[in-house]
Amino acid sequence: MFGGFLYTIMQYFNSKKTRVAWIDWMKTIGIYFIVLGHFFSIGHKFIYVFNVPLFFLISGFLCKKEKDNRLFLNKLLYNLIIPMVIISTIVFLYFSIRNETIEIINIVRFLAYGLLGYHYAIHECWFVYTLCLLKIIYQYCPRSPIFYTIGFVCLFGAYVFNHINLSHYNSLFKASNSLVNVFTAFPFYAAGVFLRDFKEQLDKMRNYIMLGFSFVCGMVLVYLSAYNNGYVWMYICSYGGNMLWFLLGGIAGAASIFVISKMLGRAPMFVEKISNGTILILGFHIYIIPLFSRFYHNSYYDFISAFVIVLLFIPIIILAEKHFPLLLGKYRLNKIREL
Repeated sequence: MFGGFLYTIMQYFNSKKTRVAWIDWMKTIGIYFIVLGHFFSIGHKFIYVFNVPLFFLISGFLCKKEKDNRLFLNKLLYNLIIPMVIISTIVFLYFSIRNETIEIINIVRFLAYGLLGYHYAIHECWFVYTLCLLKIIYQYCPRSPIFYTIGFVCLFGAYVFNHINLSHYNSLFKASNSLVNVFTAFPFYAAGVFLRDFKEQLDKMRNYIMLGFSFVCGMVLVYLSAYNNGYVWMYICSYGGNMLWFLLGGIAGAASIFVISKMLGRAPMFVEKISNGTILILGFHIYIIPLFSRFYHNSYYDFISAFVIVLLFIPIIILAEKHFPLLLGKYRLNKIREL
């Protein structure tokens, strides 16, 4: 019995060593800015410069090309697709029941639009759908040069999409769609893939003077990007007015969050929980915001409200980890290998 207890303790500390603290901090700070951005409060124009690019960059950094394509597809299914389907279905059923609109035609429309990646059906999970596509491209791309070349193709696609006149086309072509959003998301995902080769150097960065200088430079670039580029709405494949400022602002903002995360040091347990449950927060936070914004709006209280909303998800994440891990994209690897 005592030996089993010691083994459990050792397993706990061994698992802690596998976590990268600054990644947990980056995901936690990042999801906070996602929530805060949806208040459309003070400074949201600056937040949108980097909050979504940050998560695509982190996703690229954490990606791994699997040698076994079957394993890759299983991980894609369990880590992203199933949580996205569950979250989107819960939201659809909730509003259908509340509005008394559960009809066959609405169900068919939900399934069709969801399959095609339209924001109409999957809402905030457009990010997850787009991420699935990015992971597929990376997994099946034969060589790195081709992968990075696709990035330039996507930038060209984003430019074309933002400059063609869609007013004469069917509304489906104008509606926000996760397939099209690959154009603006791919460069940041590719940047994360590129930085993955420098993980050891990033782990060892301890020069706080240099980190502080990098933070200031990053914030200046974020400000200049928001000022010169305007609003960035990546969910509709919009990079603002200038593609260069879009890329500079997104990378600079992500770099600034990295600096903060490095300086914060070891991540406490509640940060790890939030990091584990970002997909849950992403999918449902938008429906909690009205409970706070009805009392005040466009004020500094929104910064506190966003923080409270993120904290409110911690017990939900803990319950999901224990009783419904599929909602968080968790699965047991040995079970997957048996499939």
